[in-house]
Amino acid sequence: MGRSQAFAAAGDGKYTALCDFSPTMSCSTVFSSNYGRIVGFTLGFDRSEPSLLNYPNAVYGVGFYAAALGMWCIGASRLVLAALIAAVAGSTYLAYILIFVMHNFCLVCFGIHGVNVAALYCAAMMCSGSRAAGRRPHAD
Repeated sequence: MGRSQAFAAAGDGKYTALCDFSPTMSCSTVFSSNYGRIVGFTLGFDRSEPSLLNYPNAVYGVGFYAAALGMWCIGASRLVLAALIAAVAGSTYLAYILIFVMHNFCLVCFGIHGVNVAALYCAAMMCSGSRAAGRRPHAD
């Protein structure tokens, strides 16, 4: 989702996402809720209040994935692993909100949560593989 789409989705509630199938399976409901801007909501910002901390979650996600890719490219795999652990913790929190607070199933949201878990798994396997590859065999 591009920045302009993220702002449209998080805007005045008139946006309708393609993944809106029912009142309890609606991406638009999630995007336009206070939880669609979790950082600003947590810090007490009004939805319309301009601030670098009051962007839609999608904007932070794009920035996170760009930063993670950059860190991976320069070989900071342990830092990427730590960032992905934090991302999965955040996904767990947001999934809890979706299920138990909003009583909603957002396909895009759960897709991204799945991407975070898969990326964490891949990063963990690559980090453990790089450690194992660096070990010398024991002399018998």
